[in-house]
Amino acid sequence: VNLGFEVPLGIFVSPDVELTVPILTAVGIEYHVDPHLSVTCSTAFGPEVQVLRDQNRTAFSFQALAGIGYRL
Repeated sequence: VNLGFEVPLGIFVSPDVELTVPILTAVGIEYHVDPHLSVTCSTAFGPEVQVLRDQNRTAFSFQALAGIGYRL
């Protein structure tokens, strides 16, 4: 089990300049099926602030990641 805090930064320049700052709280888990195989899942969620030239907006942001790992 893991816990985290992320503040990634996005800058978009087309069609208009925009700065996006999500403030995410993350939670994840990794399970070892056997000594060579693991399964992982992670989610992050929180508010997202979008700064535009003439206005600011907020939204809810959610990310989900899943994967498998194999050790040779």
